[in-house]
Formats: sequence, structure tokens, C-alpha cells
Amino acid sequence: MSEQRPEFNNNGGPVRTVKLRIGSRREFLDSVHWLSEHLIEEAGFAADDTYWMVTAVREAVSNAVIHGNKEQPGTRVDVVFELADDCIRITVTDQGDGFDPESLPDPVSKEHLMDASGRGIFLMQQLMDEVMYDFPESGGTTLTMTKRRRTDAESADG
Repeated sequence: MSEQRPEFNNNGGPVRTVKLRIGSRREFLDSVHWLSEHLIEEAGFAADDTYWMVTAVREAVSNAVIHGNKEQPGTRVDVVFELADDCIRITVTDQGDGFDPESLPDPVSKEHLMDASGRGIFLMQQLMDEVMYDFPESGGTTLTMTKRRRTDAESADG
């Protein structure tokens, strides 16, 4: 069965897809970090955009391993990079029980400002242009993040 995915490549050019599957173990996070950094750089994103996008990917995969799959042996996390001329889409899927994003506390509210954790989703939303969740009937959570390449004028503005 094919999955219907919304189009994200505005210029209609080719899309290169790289798929990665890891076990739910923290020691694989560095490998995902390295791969995502090289793919994003190769796609031609500016160095500062690359840094922040890699941070978002690492946070998404960490959440999938630790919170989604609870580091259970035998579970996996799938990461898909779709690279187009003008944007990138990164999808992270775990096998966990899912969660309600609306029920998460506001990490910048006064009562949660000093919490040691709980800012990952907020961070991803700030670093990427679009962040969406899907909770398939078969279980797990699918997180999709999209980032469009900034124009030279946008890059110059900061």
C-alpha cells in the first residue's frame, strides 16, 4: 500500500530520499547526527541552518528512542530524509504508544521555565518551518519536519 504524502517540493524538481532504521538505543544518536549533518550540508543549506536542523533531528530521534519506544529492545526508529532543491523533509517514526501534543506543558511558562527537560518539541517548532504529528492506527508516532532553503536575501537579513 502506498502512503499519500503532501507535496512539499514547490519547484517540482527531483527529490532524493534516504532512509535509515535504527534500534532504540541512545548510542545510535551520534550516527544519526553525523548522517543528518552530512545530508543537510550536501543539500546545500547554509551552515547555521544546518546546525539548527541537525539539532531538531537529534531531538526528534532522541524523543522517539527515549519517550516513544522507551528504549525497549527490539523496537526501532525510522528516519526518512527527502531532499529537494528548495527544501528538506525529515520524518521520524517510532513504535511507541503515542502522546497528545496538546497536553504537554508550555515549556516557557513561568512554572516550567526552570524544568530540566520538556523543551524538545518547542525547540523543533522554533527551528523548523513546519512540524506535524501523525498517530497511525497501527501505533507509534510519526513526526514530520520541513525546512525551506532561505534565499540569499533572507540569509543576509539574519
